[in-house]
Amino acid sequence: MSQTHQPRDQYGQLVQSAELVNVALARKVVTVSQARVFGLETDARFIEIYAISKDSYLKWATSDKDYAKATNFDEVIISGTSKTFEIPIQIDGSLYENVSVVGRESGGTVVVIQK
Repeated sequence: MSQTHQPRDQYGQLVQSAELVNVALARKVVTVSQARVFGLETDARFIEIYAISKDSYLKWATSDKDYAKATNFDEVIISGTSKTFEIPIQIDGSLYENVSVVGRESGGTVVVIQK
């Protein structure tokens, strides 16, 4: 049985997709032959990740040196799919400021859109 990730707000309520229909604050299309860390825009509340050609791992990074890898990741995005995530809150109450993405295999292409 397939499960679809449905974004939830900080109170656990489902986020309606209409809230995500707005202008992208930042967008990147990259080949991830090695882990990449992206700084998140201050106003961003969600990110959409599209794994175009290969499975990818995502990690909510605590710094610009906190890389995703096969043994340290928070989410998996299967090739040919996309997932939308609410940017989580850290223990200190602030939003994460970085996200790291790496392909499960070298050479995968991902699209990262911040909203």
